[in-house]
Amino acid sequence: MVGVGETYLAAFALALGIGQVAAGLVSTLPLLAGGVLQLLTPAAVRRLGSRRRWVVICATVQALTFLPLIALALSGHAATWLVFLVAAVYWGSGMAAGPAWSSWVGTLVPAEIRTRYFADRTRATQVGILLGLVGGGIALDLWRHWDRELLGFAVLFLIAAAGRATSARLLALQSEPEAPTAERMLGVREVLRRFRHGEDGRFLLFLVCMTTAVTLASPFFTPYMLRQLDLTYAGYMGLVGAAFVAKIVMLSIFGARGRRVGPRRLLRLGTAGIIPVSVLWLVSDNYFYLLALQMFSGAMWSMYELAAFLMFFEAIHEDERTSLLTTYNLVNTIGTAVGSVLGGWILASFPAGADGYFAVFAASSGARLIIGVLLLRLGGGRATRIWMVLRTIGVRPSSGGILRPVLPGMENGGSVEEAGDGAGTPG
Repeated sequence: MVGVGETYLAAFALALGIGQVAAGLVSTLPLLAGGVLQLLTPAAVRRLGSRRRWVVICATVQALTFLPLIALALSGHAATWLVFLVAAVYWGSGMAAGPAWSSWVGTLVPAEIRTRYFADRTRATQVGILLGLVGGGIALDLWRHWDRELLGFAVLFLIAAAGRATSARLLALQSEPEAPTAERMLGVREVLRRFRHGEDGRFLLFLVCMTTAVTLASPFFTPYMLRQLDLTYAGYMGLVGAAFVAKIVMLSIFGARGRRVGPRRLLRLGTAGIIPVSVLWLVSDNYFYLLALQMFSGAMWSMYELAAFLMFFEAIHEDERTSLLTTYNLVNTIGTAVGSVLGGWILASFPAGADGYFAVFAASSGARLIIGVLLLRLGGGRATRIWMVLRTIGVRPSSGGILRPVLPGMENGGSVEEAGDGAGTPG
């Protein structure tokens, strides 16, 4: 679903004739729906008395969101607001399932096999996303050659819908050995106080500000590649795939070495690496240069995100993690929306052409540099013995996969080395 469907949503918007700014924003603004709907998950689980039922409902709704996209592809035109609405339901249902699934999967997988299980699961999901990404790019080029580009999108979305529907059915067949239990939820005042005071609040503030700086540019790489650089879908797939594969490979390497250097040092190195990435797109439009840049970007993002998650669970008390992570996800999606709207405003301020993209990419790197100074307020850090399970919930053209932690995997008693491939790669 992610590789063959979601990854090509912005490209689909462009193919429908939606403007380049709006096509970029369709991959970020709808995330707000997910950030808000995930807040309803605890109440929904309590009302249903089952995590599984809520997850299956959300997965089914997410599968159904591809049906209107198929209809739009077959009709050949769509109102911009309708594409945004469908994308909002897609992201809302997907992110709303996340907290319940994370808690549920911890009761399904015995602790003694959890590391190996998630390592195997990681490889399977990565292969699935990569096959979808590569197959989708090649297929769209063929359909474009046959002058049936939108019909090609309809076929891809049908495959994506079938994939998620199968996923929902398989989820429904799983057991639910433990009833949902109440977790400590922090009040709004307490969460805001944490953001103003304390190391955990400063750290979360840094992450949110960096997200805002990054999304000044990140939504607009797809229209830049497909419209300004006039890449084929296969060429676009190659650049996106390069960042994705580099992130997979380097997560495994950094996961095995992160404990030795400590998460804060790893975060500083990763931050230094992602600061110049967007402005480096201004150096050359040579495809092989951009391919190397994407591999560098994927590697630096893997370091940054692994260190960020390690620090998150080092700094925050265990019984408050779900509450703070949920609030962080909401604030982070707000930061994503703010950054992407600002980037869209900058892009729209320039006449059609490459100048607007250059301004957006340069502004993003400049903002990242300023936000990077916030790292100086964070302490030196220590080596961690938290093993890490991450799952991929999406793909971004400039940074590889969008990662989220699986909460039950964040437990003391393991080490990054012991977790093997499951420690440093998305699930």
